[in-house]
Amino acid sequence: MKTLKLLLTLVLISGITGCATNFASALEDARFALDNENWDEAIEKASDALAADPTSIEAGRLLSNAYFGRSGLDYLDIAEGIIDLETASADSDLERIAAVLPDTVTMADLRLAITTLEGFAAISSATSYAAVEDEELADAIFDLGMMQTIEHFAIGVYSSNYFGTFDPSLITADNATSVQSDLVGFDDRLIQSGLDADESYLNEIRKGYCVLANISAAAGFTQGEYQAWVACELSSDPSTVVTITYSAAIANCAALNPEGASSSCYGADTSE
Repeated sequence: MKTLKLLLTLVLISGITGCATNFASALEDARFALDNENWDEAIEKASDALAADPTSIEAGRLLSNAYFGRSGLDYLDIAEGIIDLETASADSDLERIAAVLPDTVTMADLRLAITTLEGFAAISSATSYAAVEDEELADAIFDLGMMQTIEHFAIGVYSSNYFGTFDPSLITADNATSVQSDLVGFDDRLIQSGLDADESYLNEIRKGYCVLANISAAAGFTQGEYQAWVACELSSDPSTVVTITYSAAIANCAALNPEGASSSCYGADTSE
């Protein structure tokens, strides 16, 4: 009986060691592929690592970053563009971000990058930076917040065909809903990752939400209101935009000027 128990113990240990080895190997392969911008390989290996340990935040970040890379977006360029929003400019915030976006992207991969991180209980249950257990988790929460920020800008640019025949009426109700979700979520995530709530560029992003959210008494904003906002933000001459084409509640682009937003709104988390 002792021999049988010993054998079972050795088999169990061997199985655990094998799983650990497979996990470590897949993780290392995913890192290597990501460093070499081999997105498909990185996705495959990070998925293998995550299958071996579904709670691994590191594996989740690698998979998310691989999806983001495959989308065609450049994280560093866009992050710099977002931070630069705190400096004054004659161009709208959406125009400034559009200037650092590529002509074409795969939005589905950006969405996968976001949902990969949203699937972790440790991320979805985080309530404050003080409650975050470690820096790997904090970094993952930061990644999610930045990706939500990027997606909300990207939806406005690509859904309106900004790099082709610009047409804000192409923006769907689902697009507007996703943008609203991103604008509410990005704030929470970035602050939970350790950023100060009063960062200037966070306030700039909040201004757009605040202007839209205050158009009507209803919570958030409608598809038409968002279409009008994109039209005004990306038009070469906002004074020529007929906003009532999109929403009867908006008289002109001046009504959507982010600088008219109340500081009591943009000075606080958009989820509040």
